Amino acid sequence: MSRLRDLLVLIGVACAVSGSSFVLGQAQDVALPPPPAVVPPRPAEKKKVEPAKADAAAALDAQAAQYVQQFRPMFRAEYYFIRNTCGLNPDQRKQLARLAETAVKAAARQFVEAQQKTMRGGWQPGTDYPDPRKLVEHELTRVMRPLLSHDQESRYKAELEKRAASRKQVVIDNLVAKLDGDLVLSSEQRTRLIEALSANWKDAWGQSLQMLMNIDSFFPNIPDQIVTPILTDNQKEFWRRIPKNSNVFWGFSFGGGIVENDPLDDPELAAAQKEAEARDKK
Repeated sequence: MSRLRDLLVLIGVACAVSGSSFVLGQAQDVALPPPPAVVPPRPAEKKKVEPAKADAAAALDAQAAQYVQQFRPMFRAEYYFIRNTCGLNPDQRKQLARLAETAVKAAARQFVEAQQKTMRGGWQPGTDYPDPRKLVEHELTRVMRPLLSHDQESRYKAELEKRAASRKQVVIDNLVAKLDGDLVLSSEQRTRLIEALSANWKDAWGQSLQMLMNIDSFFPNIPDQIVTPILTDNQKEFWRRIPKNSNVFWGFSFGGGIVENDPLDDPELAAAQKEAEARDKK
């Protein structure tokens, strides 16, 4: 009996081992699932320009293009100022005329942007209105710097300072003369007023020199604290009645018509303008 029992135990162990091997074999034959497909990232879509913004930009460009023709007289004056001050050679004149076409367009666009901001109520007290001549001067100075030698650039800066000082004095003299006509200033008051205006000078006061000289009702918005300490009580009353031109966008005046294709102009100017107009038509 014991042998029979041992035999049965051996047979059972053998069956268990073979069954385990069969199960393991089945497990090894099971196919693994394929790895998940990698989806490539979608390329970033280009941001579309909103129609409203595109229309606004196009309208701004169109308005700036109209101002370009009005900026040209100022550009011509600056061109000859630079040419005579720096003694430009023919190649420099040609390059300056070409670069200036881009500069004039940039100045006109800046002027229109500032004008629209002002009309939308973006102007704040104490903010100076944009001066077209300053815009043209700044843009021309920026683009022409690589064209000039060190000596030419030094001469140009020196002449700019002299011109600014001369214009400042002309405006101050006209302001004092205008006030003298209204308030009947004494000699001492005129001297003190000239000193006060010079010490507290703002370029915005002289932006519209033609208006100051030719329009009786035009007077820049000079703060009371600069003028009233110099005046008598009666003069102060008249001073308060003088309308100050604040919160008004005057733009600019040319003092004459726009001259196109002046026969005395440098040929570089006409050539550069034709090139720019041809590019704009493309």
